[in-house]
Amino acid sequence: MDLSFIIPSGGGTGGTSNGGGGSGGGGGGSAEPFENIDFSETRDADLIVGIPVTFRYTNPQTSVNELVITANISAGLTSAKIEHLKGTSKLVTSPPQGQFTRT
Repeated sequence: MDLSFIIPSGGGTGGTSNGGGGSGGGGGGSAEPFENIDFSETRDADLIVGIPVTFRYTNPQTSVNELVITANISAGLTSAKIEHLKGTSKLVTSPPQGQFTRT
């Protein structure tokens, strides 16, 4: 599982948002090679210092349901993208040790 955060330059102001659109393909701002991405989902929200924001993911094939971020700086509209990979990430030299257990 690869969590990528894209934070725009410059601070922003405004209210929080728990919405945002999803995407199903891959690529688009990822460091992972496109051909290793099975699918991805992106959510957008305004990050304001000290206010917890929940990014909710809806794809039943992923093990990530939500991600809560409390920013230490105001970052304005921010995208949080999760990716389901076809194989081991091309960004690591070996798989993690131990077993992954879904709860």
